[in-house]
Amino acid sequence: MKFLRILGWICIPFIMVIISWRKLGKAPKVAAIIWSILIILFFLIPTEDQEKQLAETKTVPTTTNTQTKSEEVNKPSVEPAPKDEIEAEPSGTEVEEETKTIDWRTKIKEIANSDQSVTEKFDQVELELVNNYIPSEEELTAFENEIISAFKNKEYLKDITDAEYMLTNIFKSSVIVSSYEDKNEPMPSFAFDFWQNSKYTYRGADAVDSESVKANEDQMERALEEI
Repeated sequence: MKFLRILGWICIPFIMVIISWRKLGKAPKVAAIIWSILIILFFLIPTEDQEKQLAETKTVPTTTNTQTKSEEVNKPSVEPAPKDEIEAEPSGTEVEEETKTIDWRTKIKEIANSDQSVTEKFDQVELELVNNYIPSEEELTAFENEIISAFKNKEYLKDITDAEYMLTNIFKSSVIVSSYEDKNEPMPSFAFDFWQNSKYTYRGADAVDSESVKANEDQMERALEEI
């Protein structure tokens, strides 16, 4: 109500000036014009409080937009890949080079001198060495010549208690067999019988002069004729 009274006191003279404009003299007209200008400025020019409110209204959305854009920039567009997917798998060449660098002689000596049973030593040579070894062509040829020589000289079963010697022959013959795709060829066929006689006599399953050992040696002789 107080505001309406003030508004009435301001506006009523302005209305009366408009109605009595023709009857007013020069001086009242000038005063009326000045009064009208003051009234217009009063309503049009914002006060200090209004200016503060307008400023706050403008700055709030700007701050919000800035924060939103900043969050969008900092937010990753794609989830990082797991570490186990980023790391590259070793190539086939790297795996092959690693297998070739195995010091099988030292490893066989360690196995032979360990406290494991005869069967455990055999299994370790097969699983840890033979399955992970890829010989070069020169090395494969050397293995073949060495087991043939050991058989011809009747040395390969001469001392089946010599763990290092027996495990070495088992390793060489097993590598030869695994290196051939066609196991029926003379060389892998010879190496397989050589491996069987070395394996079963070393593990105590067959005697050196048993029928099974002799039968394998007959097959070995026939294979040598074709090599």
